[in-house]
Amino acid sequence: MILLQEAVAELEPIALDLGTAGRWLQYAATLTLVGAAAFGVGLRRAAAPVLIAHRDALARGAARLGLVAAALLLPAVLLKLAGQAHAVAEPDPVTRTIVTAILESAWGRGLIVQGLAAILALGGFLLAARGVAAGWAIALLDALLVAGSAPLTGHALSGRFAPPAAIALHVLHELGGGLWLGQLLVLTVAGLGTAWGLEASVRRALVAALVGRASNVFLFGAGAAALTGGVLAYAYVGSLGALTATSYGRALLVKVGVLGTVALLGAWNWRVVTPRLDEDAGAPLLLRSAQIELALGALLLLATAVVVNLGAPGLE
Repeated sequence: MILLQEAVAELEPIALDLGTAGRWLQYAATLTLVGAAAFGVGLRRAAAPVLIAHRDALARGAARLGLVAAALLLPAVLLKLAGQAHAVAEPDPVTRTIVTAILESAWGRGLIVQGLAAILALGGFLLAARGVAAGWAIALLDALLVAGSAPLTGHALSGRFAPPAAIALHVLHELGGGLWLGQLLVLTVAGLGTAWGLEASVRRALVAALVGRASNVFLFGAGAAALTGGVLAYAYVGSLGALTATSYGRALLVKVGVLGTVALLGAWNWRVVTPRLDEDAGAPLLLRSAQIELALGALLLLATAVVVNLGAPGLE
């Protein structure tokens, strides 16, 4: 408990940093994009009659959420640029020269790629929202591009692994998070939102079909995120002692603690809530537990943004 309190106190000023805020927004938007694209593409292949009957409404809800996420990527890029500019300029004022120099660096070029990927994602999800035949395939490709561009402004290019391997691990980590937390958000907003106004028996059938289809994807995504996260943590922490002796290590321990809590809640949903979806109280119970899991997921992404903004001892 003392270690946790020390870590939180250490992170308080960092949590308000512009770059950290930008990274948090980027992670949340990227995971949502991946989740929305996976949800929408999965609907195209759904065979359950209740999913087919409500497929258009579900797809529209997922596409709108994808549009919001894509739009949020643009201010995320600007926040990250502002944070980097202030970090480089401190204590001198930020000037156009400093911003130009940042954008001409490898980090800045990565940021530009992220901005372009966000614009493409807006177009892809707009096509999906309008029901264009290839819209969801384009949205999925755009979501993959957004996830693929994310490591270009992080530790991926300076770790223990060769850049291609490090980038691949980061991309798999984000894709896993998107299939887990991102798709959970889409299922909660678009799925339960669509089901809520339906007659009770239809609502139960729709929610059960949605959760049944998504459960294995959640498990796969969570497993992929945890596995790749563990490999990356090993690379960036550098040693067991650094976990408690450095700010990075202590922040990482906070992240792992939040991740463990989210995972436990997800397991409770799977073992306790899912079997009750055929009851009238099943959908409201799922909604409450999903909201708690998503709130903890938001804290997990904040912890991740803080960790990435710190110097990794394994890179020194």
